[in-house]
Amino acid sequence: MGRRRRKYHDRYDPDQTFDKELGKGLTRKAKEGFRKDHPGPWKDIEEQFREQAERLEEFEMQRLLRDGKIECLYRTDTTRLMNRKTGAEQIEVQIFPAYYTAKAVPGPKTGLGTRPAQKNLNDKRAKRRLRQLIDINFGQGDIWATFTWDDDHVPADMEAATKEVRNFLGRVKRLSRSEARRKALDKGMSREDAKAAGDQAYKSLKYIYVLAVDGYTRPHVHLVISGDNVDRDALESKWTGGKRNNTRRIQPDDDGHLTGMSEYMSQNPHGSKRWVPSKNLEQPPKPTTSYTKFSRAKVCRMAKDHAELIEQLSRKYPGYTIRDTNVSYNGINAAFYIYARMTRD
Repeated sequence: MGRRRRKYHDRYDPDQTFDKELGKGLTRKAKEGFRKDHPGPWKDIEEQFREQAERLEEFEMQRLLRDGKIECLYRTDTTRLMNRKTGAEQIEVQIFPAYYTAKAVPGPKTGLGTRPAQKNLNDKRAKRRLRQLIDINFGQGDIWATFTWDDDHVPADMEAATKEVRNFLGRVKRLSRSEARRKALDKGMSREDAKAAGDQAYKSLKYIYVLAVDGYTRPHVHLVISGDNVDRDALESKWTGGKRNNTRRIQPDDDGHLTGMSEYMSQNPHGSKRWVPSKNLEQPPKPTTSYTKFSRAKVCRMAKDHAELIEQLSRKYPGYTIRDTNVSYNGINAAFYIYARMTRD
């Protein structure tokens, strides 16, 4: 009598042993039973699994990059901006190569010849920061102004111009305090409460000014300032540098943002503009970062095909309308850089 052949647990056809539909039914019943025993806003189990898998994939990609297993990943930074007055939301997306160490970056390893490139990069970052600050902190009813120095009052240098603008803003802040105090008294508030309202207006006045002095035929300053307690005529009266001035109330773009105005203020043809914000501005939030949203191959397709770029962005950011896109190529590291601005529908 021969030995009986040993049976192994894995010697079966799973498709024949288990009914697929039965498996689905058991899973559905298990979910329903869990929700019944644990009432609450529970997410779907598959959705929880998907989110966990994405987090693990993100962590693994960063680990591989850090350990040198892969040289480069495309990083996606998403910054969400909300206008404090209109509530309009927009996002800025930047897709660019990420290297864990400087040695991994292709191209020259020395600092020779990199100063112009670094200056250009710093200028782009400064412009983007200025646009973000304007779009978050200002809106309908605030004031956008340009003040010019005439021939008799041209500042000697940038330092002198800065001092004059600071003195001007000091006068405007005192004007705002007086106007807020007067409004409070007109409403029947006590003198003590009116004084507190004036002090609050003095502290809360927001502004950003951009100096355009060196290289300009007519030195001037661009200013965006909160207009709650500031009248346009009164504002112009506080400027003592000349009479060729222009003030207007801000009118947002059709999408509720101030992109057009901020783009104009950030223009820097002579490379000499300096912008200065008040210290009480709300700052842009830190961007969310992903190393898995767009693969290297997908980024290359997006960079070379505009239709593919629009399709992929629309898929990853549903509910947003794409307003601006820009694609550039760096010949040193042979990588693409993608920028996109989108507004909430």
